[in-house]
Amino acid sequence: VGVDYHGPLNSLIVSYNYATDGSPRNFARVDANGQVTPWSSVSGLVEEVKVATAKQTASGWQQGQLYFGLGTAVGVEGRIGRVSADGTGVTLNWANLPLPTDELFRGGLTFDQTGIFGGDLIVVTGRPYEQGGERQVWRFNSAGAPTLIASIETGHFEGVAVLPDDPVWGDWAGRILTGNEYSGVIYAVDTSGTATPYSLGIHPEDFDLIPSDQDLYCTDT
Repeated sequence: VGVDYHGPLNSLIVSYNYATDGSPRNFARVDANGQVTPWSSVSGLVEEVKVATAKQTASGWQQGQLYFGLGTAVGVEGRIGRVSADGTGVTLNWANLPLPTDELFRGGLTFDQTGIFGGDLIVVTGRPYEQGGERQVWRFNSAGAPTLIASIETGHFEGVAVLPDDPVWGDWAGRILTGNEYSGVIYAVDTSGTATPYSLGIHPEDFDLIPSDQDLYCTDT
């Protein structure tokens, strides 16, 4: 389900096998020639495992580190895991939300590359279908400290991107974009936590900002 570019390996890291209880492993590497090999020892994760890799070494982040949300199969919620850039080091409790919480980080993760949100890891939460509660937008610094940006509405958030503060984006400039997969609403969230809804009839699954001369990578579940 999840896919992101890994700079040091010049490869894609994808999440898979969530439908088989994360067995035998949850992550694979796809190199520039299309060769697929298992990557890291992480296993046992269910739900839709979304991923984000650090794009540069700065502010405590190391390029190539992978961050992912944990599902219920490992008995924890409200938790983010980390894999080292070389795939050998795994930390399942890199970050935890302040209790009480029952959020699953299965909605989306991305790194702020604009600097508007301090270069932090931006995460949106989601829960399966009928389960209630407000969906949330969080930011985490490199030490794993969480800051709540916004609590919005009941539903399931899917996908997240941070847009540069460029007038070409109009009212979305400098905002976090996410959306409710079920209600068909896209939200633009500013640094103060104000979430402006846009009912465009789109039921989002993912958001990606593609810079000039770069490519879009997708997975087919």
